[in-house]
Amino acid sequence: MLYLKKYIWCALFLCFNNFVIGQNYNQEDQLLNQLNYGLAKAIEGENVISAIQFGNENELMISQFSKEQVAIIQQVGVENILEAVQKGNRQVIEIFQRGDLNFVESALTGNNISSSIHQYGDNNSLQQEVIGNNKSFEITQVGNDNELIQIDTGNSTKGYSVSQVGNGMTVIIQSGL
Repeated sequence: MLYLKKYIWCALFLCFNNFVIGQNYNQEDQLLNQLNYGLAKAIEGENVISAIQFGNENELMISQFSKEQVAIIQQVGVENILEAVQKGNRQVIEIFQRGDLNFVESALTGNNISSSIHQYGDNNSLQQEVIGNNKSFEITQVGNDNELIQIDTGNSTKGYSVSQVGNGMTVIIQSGL
């Protein structure tokens, strides 16, 4: 039955260009709503969410509240919005966004946090706040007139890498307690 549900989601995705595939491999919960707005939410422990969204003017919101969480998100298009919230320990989030005029907002709270966000295109905006201990993050922006705001609060930042390639870039990084 679980495989049948996954095949139905894939078929719907292929039929509707801006449909969202949301998969939560936690055995108890799979939730996805779509009206040009995707929502994937996982509340029980040890869960994985992967979301792929194609098209323009889409909004995707991912919330995870538990431990050992993984979120892998890809958005391709113009004027897309992606919001990700993770609260708990041992979290990993990877975001890939391609296109122009896109926006990513990420809020991570807990311990042992790893974040990797990559934006490709012009006039994109990225805001990330990481609160907790033992964290690391990697951010890449390639394009022109992009904006990055990174706020890091807590102890033991394991390291971070920020790469921007293009003209007219804005970077604000605030780190410390």
